[in-house]
Amino acid sequence: MKIKNRNNRPFLLILFIIFFSCSEDKPASPDLSYPGYPEELDDGWPVAPMQILGMDEEIILNLSERIEKGDYGQVHSLTIARGNHLIFDHYYLGYSADELHRCYSVTKSVVSTLVGMAIEKGYISGVNEKISTYLSPIDQYEIVFRSDTDKQQLTLEHLLTMSAGLEWNELAIPYSNSNNDWNQMSLSDDYILYTLLKPFVAPPGTQFNYNSGCTVILGKILHLATGKHIDALAAEWLFEPLGITDYNWRTIAVHDMPHAASGLDLRPRDMAKIGKLFIYDGIWEGEPIVPASWVEDAMDAHIPAWYETSYGYQWWMVRYTRIPEPGVHETQYLKYAMGYAGQLIILIPVNDLVVVLTGGNGENMTDFGDMIFNYILEAVDE
Repeated sequence: MKIKNRNNRPFLLILFIIFFSCSEDKPASPDLSYPGYPEELDDGWPVAPMQILGMDEEIILNLSERIEKGDYGQVHSLTIARGNHLIFDHYYLGYSADELHRCYSVTKSVVSTLVGMAIEKGYISGVNEKISTYLSPIDQYEIVFRSDTDKQQLTLEHLLTMSAGLEWNELAIPYSNSNNDWNQMSLSDDYILYTLLKPFVAPPGTQFNYNSGCTVILGKILHLATGKHIDALAAEWLFEPLGITDYNWRTIAVHDMPHAASGLDLRPRDMAKIGKLFIYDGIWEGEPIVPASWVEDAMDAHIPAWYETSYGYQWWMVRYTRIPEPGVHETQYLKYAMGYAGQLIILIPVNDLVVVLTGGNGENMTDFGDMIFNYILEAVDE
């Protein structure tokens, strides 16, 4: 994943300040008072005005006004970073910057990151490792693999890409429907056994089918491989290096373990740090945190999902056409972590942008496509 000139922004900012401070015809000072100008919180985010980092303030403020009016339903926050700087951070409907927000399935992208880090650290050999290697020593799971030998071929990659081929109905019917497999799994005595007992409806690796049980199994495998639950791994491997100190994990009571599919609560500004980490190929403040190869693999289009959307390793991506100048058409991708009700970490690599949204839009989600393509990208000064 290549991003041109992204490391030059601090240098360009210095040149901007020096040039205009020495000019006889000084332009108006950058606006530091617009609604949503980020507060300095000493949380690892330097802040800067939108104009200095090449964003049209008026367009972003028009978007924010539409959010305020409820045009996008219940949006709780909009946070935008470009390069190393936070340039917009606004909260709606009474929410605030210091408030933890339930991430729902954005958690899955964090768990995927932990899998990549576990591989890099030698706890797991690779994505092609069979899940039965870890689960078979546990009696109730060993019986499943022994009675259905085809399930012995399931790999970590099948779980990461939601292509296990197991019968599962999570997105096609509402979560309010008791027949939704999320609800059935949540009512079961063993989430992992419930998932493993599902029959095959497609050969593994051939079809995408959104299945939160896959991520629960990944969380269990991380525990079996490392001896630590995902909350401890995330704290040690990911959150501490990123300076994320305020977070919460919801648990699966029947397993007494953190919920890998939807259990994480974070502040939006800390969600943006995860986005920045992936924009910068796994590097944070000059230090490699996540292997660059994993960042690339995790956000690669491994399997088609629907329309222009594909799925990677618990990350989504949607293809779009960029026209940087008349007659030039480029294929680009939005890459994003997405959770129920409108929780999003959106990466726009070609423009060095991270956009975080939180919300309460239920199964309607949030029309982030309109926000990105009709406002945020329109505001970019190439």
